[in-house]
Amino acid sequence: MTICVAILACLFTAARAESSSSSDDVDFIISHLVSPGARDQFPALTNPTPVRPHEVGYVDEDDLVLGVFINGEARAYPESLGEWHEVLNDELGGQFITVSFCPLTGSGLNYSARDEFGEQITYGVSGSLINSNLVIYDRRDDTLYPQITFTSLNGPTKGEQLEILPVVETTWDMWQRLHPETTVPLAGSGLDRFSAQARLNYTEKAYVTEPYAEYRVDNDDIPFPPPRGFDARLRPKEIVPIVCIGRESNAYALNSIPDGAVINDDIDDEYYTLIYDAASRTTVSYRSEVDGEILFFYAVEPVGGLPIEFRDFETDSRWTMRGEAVEGPLKGRQLQQLATFNTMWFAWAGFVNRPPLWRVGDGIFEPPVETAIVESGAAAVPAAFSLGQNAPNPFNAETQIRYSLARAGQVELSIHNLAGQPVRVLASGIQEAGVHAVNWNGLDETGQPSASGVYVYRLQSAASGLLLTKRMVLLQ
Repeated sequence: MTICVAILACLFTAARAESSSSSDDVDFIISHLVSPGARDQFPALTNPTPVRPHEVGYVDEDDLVLGVFINGEARAYPESLGEWHEVLNDELGGQFITVSFCPLTGSGLNYSARDEFGEQITYGVSGSLINSNLVIYDRRDDTLYPQITFTSLNGPTKGEQLEILPVVETTWDMWQRLHPETTVPLAGSGLDRFSAQARLNYTEKAYVTEPYAEYRVDNDDIPFPPPRGFDARLRPKEIVPIVCIGRESNAYALNSIPDGAVINDDIDDEYYTLIYDAASRTTVSYRSEVDGEILFFYAVEPVGGLPIEFRDFETDSRWTMRGEAVEGPLKGRQLQQLATFNTMWFAWAGFVNRPPLWRVGDGIFEPPVETAIVESGAAAVPAAFSLGQNAPNPFNAETQIRYSLARAGQVELSIHNLAGQPVRVLASGIQEAGVHAVNWNGLDETGQPSASGVYVYRLQSAASGLLLTKRMVLLQ
């Protein structure tokens, strides 16, 4: 699995780091397998009874849950369940799923659990660990899977990955705000395969206690050493969100993402947006493509009941953190949620050799300003500071960019790639009020042809602080 990271923070960020690869050698990973516990020492839940929120008393409003929404059905799996069971096999929205939680690495994931005949696959707790991370096993054939790489370690499927599905780590309060219709597992249910005595051990009273309290406190102790020397760029237990598309992943340093950030990014030209609410420690990612068009988003002041809302540059539609458009031309449309999970840094850095790490800071841009106030008597000049769409677009040999200045002043028209790196400055200096046009032939500052792809061009007025941004496509 190759890890390729590039962040575009609302539109731009720092330069791209060199990519890095995780170990594809399954035998190497197996060599770090340790077995401190017995199989099924933590009994996995299977098809627990779903109930409404008011019917459970073992989860508080600020407790973390793993929320899953499938085909119109929502269910929260409190991490208190995960600490005691680690594996939860279930059916939701007509789909079989397995939600797993590793208390030692703080990682919660969701997998498809339907076999080729449409039947449910159930997984259990193997009792083994790799890099402190939970190893689950397939009850059909004892195939082992490290939780955060979900790659089989043995048997005929060795090296193949489970299908990872979306899950949201958030607070119980926030999940209910996102999905008021949610259900939650009833305490003590879903343990039919285990003895009556075992079932008696799991009540609401048990779930309000924390078996890993000593380990989960704010310290840097790691109970089992990682496969490689530890990567010290972050503290071992800092939380790192991971976005997955196929076998590719992007990683983020959570404690560096500003509250309310809306981040545009891509994995191998698969574009998505990642949003973050600090109070509920919620990260959610959505594909940016709607009807074949890639949208780029920026945060706006929320007017609904959720803390994050954003607009897209292309249609000016307003979106909520549920990924639904509530205003504008795309009203009623739903963005596709991507598989995203949180884990502790030491666990991810243990499986991935020197992973690229992005700390989001500078580069989050304010919403575009489309007009500027001009003084009376200036009718002979444009009444707006504006940036037109380049034409032709897409283009091959050359394209023209037109823009209007309501006042004379210092301006810059520049082109950037999607990693935020400058490609070419087309205009810079003091310009008169009026309509201007500049051509770009696809060459960078060194005179070399730019690669095919999506580029962002931006017009900035130093005096007024106005900034306009649009995108274009170069086809070589």
